[in-house]
Amino acid sequence: MKKRIFLLLLVAVSVALWSEYDERNVLRQQAQRAAAQRNYEQADEIYRDMLKRDPSDYQIVENFVRNLFAQQKLTEAQATLDQYASVLPPIVMQRLKLQLLLQQGKDDEAEKSVEEFLKAYPNRMNFYPALATVYQSYKRLDNAANLLLRARKYANNDHAYSYQLANIYFSAEKYPRAIAEYSDHLSQNKAYIHFVFNRFKTMLDADPSLIDVIFASRQTYGQPQNAEVIARCLAYAGRLDEALAMYQNLAPQQLLYFADEQFSAGNYTIALDAYSQYEARASELFRKADARLKQAEVLMKMEEYPAAKKALESIYNWKDIQKGNTRNRTRANRLCRAHLAEIELRTTGDVAAAIQLLQEAVTFAYNGRQRQELQMQVVDYLILDKQFDRAQQELASLRNNDEPGSDTYNQSYFSGFLLSLYRQDGQTDSLLVDLLVHLPQDPRTNDALSLAIFSEALSDSLRPVFLDAYRQRQLFRHGPARDVLRRVAQQGGTEEVRILAVEWALEDNEPQEALELLNYEYADTTYADYAAVLRAELAKDKGAAVRDELTRRADSVFAPLLRRRLQ
Repeated sequence: MKKRIFLLLLVAVSVALWSEYDERNVLRQQAQRAAAQRNYEQADEIYRDMLKRDPSDYQIVENFVRNLFAQQKLTEAQATLDQYASVLPPIVMQRLKLQLLLQQGKDDEAEKSVEEFLKAYPNRMNFYPALATVYQSYKRLDNAANLLLRARKYANNDHAYSYQLANIYFSAEKYPRAIAEYSDHLSQNKAYIHFVFNRFKTMLDADPSLIDVIFASRQTYGQPQNAEVIARCLAYAGRLDEALAMYQNLAPQQLLYFADEQFSAGNYTIALDAYSQYEARASELFRKADARLKQAEVLMKMEEYPAAKKALESIYNWKDIQKGNTRNRTRANRLCRAHLAEIELRTTGDVAAAIQLLQEAVTFAYNGRQRQELQMQVVDYLILDKQFDRAQQELASLRNNDEPGSDTYNQSYFSGFLLSLYRQDGQTDSLLVDLLVHLPQDPRTNDALSLAIFSEALSDSLRPVFLDAYRQRQLFRHGPARDVLRRVAQQGGTEEVRILAVEWALEDNEPQEALELLNYEYADTTYADYAAVLRAELAKDKGAAVRDELTRRADSVFAPLLRRRLQ
């Protein structure tokens, strides 16, 4: 009986204590929410009520005092600290006292208070960073750094507090010191590689000469993660040869990352060298093949077509990558043939040879989508080669073997539109609507719209001539295409066709040809203004020409463009 009564009393006391704790927790959350919403006085009332109930809760005292700081009620904050000094742990009391003194602008007194406190607790290493954090939050960065350096010395650990010190020096714009501390921290914590690189980039933006400081740090910090950050910084600073030299000593995957990054940035020469080195270091055959393919793609971007063809043919004849698992793991078999097809068109204009290569590429497709995309390219080449009946048959076969609504099926609408446009079979408008519905954001839909608009504006006699110019340009016959389009512009074509001829000439780096086409009195004011902008761009004294046109066309829609040209 007594045991049962004791258990009931224990349960009752526990329930009461839990209810009291739960209520206190709810009130604390209400006060914090009010303070976060800047309802400071409401938070004050909640904190005062809680302290009446339990004046021994030091966390409530701390939150209350911080809330008073936020309102600049420094006198009340001081009184509260005095009143509850006995319940506050020493470090909490010192932190709040330091904040109060700093807010009052009493820096000397604050420093004296900190020294006396640390002297009273000589062996409490954790007090140093706690007080340094307060100094840092009040932008007293030298004080914060000094405390951490003392703590490091007392800890007899040269790596201690490197991250905190780095952030302090970064905020103080003492960048060489920040670089040293970030490098030290990174050497011990490789997970910070991206963070440190971003900090280094920010510092380099502020002072590009800091790249020498970063580069010199390799002599102190030789860990792979440090070397990678230094290499990436060298690349960011444009010192690509030095960056590549460092990547040579990093893991092959990092070298590949560098090569891809430089390829994307248009630094083709260094990218080509990096891909070559990666191929030599890669251990797996499919990676070597992909690296050689990348080299060929770089050469194509550089318009070094004979060299690109040689690299692609070496892949084409590489029998080992056509076997076993390697066949499916590399893209090189398929894409080398697709790229060779493009080069064939660019260099010889042999459409039949290009189609043969694409059909070979189909046999190396990894999935149905790749197969469909290559076969669609074959259809486009057939259309451009005026093999309309065969193109129609191939297109119908592709659609029959595909699911309506799939990406590849939707892409077939452009081929159908192009075929209809050349045949003039009356279905062009409906196919253009299909394109707008199914591929509204696709660049080819914009091409189709442009072709439809150009064609509609031209006479029956000039329309096929214009389409022939487009056909030849798609086949990379740029010179003949420009000749045909220029003839259209000169024989009664629209002003829009003339502007297109100018743009083609500029794309092909034929400025004199562009100027001859621009030497024309445009009736449409928009085209006249745009032509003026282009003429100014091509003038020998570009600045003077732009200023002159800006004076005459201050209200033109192209005036902002002209102003940007002067900046």
